[in-house]
Amino acid sequence: MNKHLYVIGNGFDIHHHLDTKYSSFGKYLSEENEELYDLVTQYIGFPDTDDDLWYRFEENLANLEYESLLSSKTNYLPDYGSDNFREGDRYAFEHEIQHQHDKLTTELREEFRNFILAAEIPDNAVEKRIDLNKEATFLNFNYTDTLQKLYHIDERNITFIHNRASDNTVELILGHGIIPGDLARKEPQPPENATEEQLYQWKEEMENNYDHSFDLGEKTLQQYYFNSFKDSAKNIEAHKAFFDSLTSIEEITVMGHSISQVDIKYFEVLHQKAPTCKWSVSYFTDGDKERINDTFQQLGVDFSRINLFKIADKCLNNTQGKLSLD
Repeated sequence: MNKHLYVIGNGFDIHHHLDTKYSSFGKYLSEENEELYDLVTQYIGFPDTDDDLWYRFEENLANLEYESLLSSKTNYLPDYGSDNFREGDRYAFEHEIQHQHDKLTTELREEFRNFILAAEIPDNAVEKRIDLNKEATFLNFNYTDTLQKLYHIDERNITFIHNRASDNTVELILGHGIIPGDLARKEPQPPENATEEQLYQWKEEMENNYDHSFDLGEKTLQQYYFNSFKDSAKNIEAHKAFFDSLTSIEEITVMGHSISQVDIKYFEVLHQKAPTCKWSVSYFTDGDKERINDTFQQLGVDFSRINLFKIADKCLNNTQGKLSLD
């Protein structure tokens, strides 16, 4: 096995002029699926430190405006005292919440697949080609076929860790990295050290305020956190043979990957499998340098084994010839 591993992230595709930025996905949604775009921008929040939902899109998927979405659909709750009440009305709220859930999970991933498939490799990408070791092993976090089409890398050397857009038989792995149980709404608990009378009053209040239809819808929406979760540990186990094969790796080159917290478990495993290897990591801005150093300190990688570089400095500067996409 080759002793060189490349870790490929979205910055690699962007370097080659593919329009695969999350901000571009937002624009794509606004033009191709306005209903879903409005749903995402209205109910997926982001921290005050960010100025854009799409800046850390996957991480922000954990920030569902849960109560707001439920409240916006209360008109689907049944009026049990109405002369027009029908038995099926009990489930109208649940069905509507299920519809919203499916749009924010299944439909969102399918639109993302469509967006990736629409991102063509331009002719001038050849000018951005990098000097890659074509016999190396590639851990590809992207969903595109850039490595095969632009560099003619043998597919047997590439592991698509989050699957590939061109393979319609698998679902793309896209989502946040927070354990769903940490996000899900906890069941109400009685007050601590409550007297018997206080406990009775609390139970009575809970029973009076209980709405079975609302409860069904709420439990349905709880599944969003699980179905939008990128379970890295489970995915690593599914690719156990690949990761176990990396013990002979002596050099890891990270190109265009932000090494964000949503993917940090993969890098933990890489460090475990090849604890003494050298790392070369691309950065885009000076601010990235500090963040990358902090991340590798968290991983326990010695600074002396880390080399930072800009992808642009690795270009072959070969503008001759035409790009073959065969």
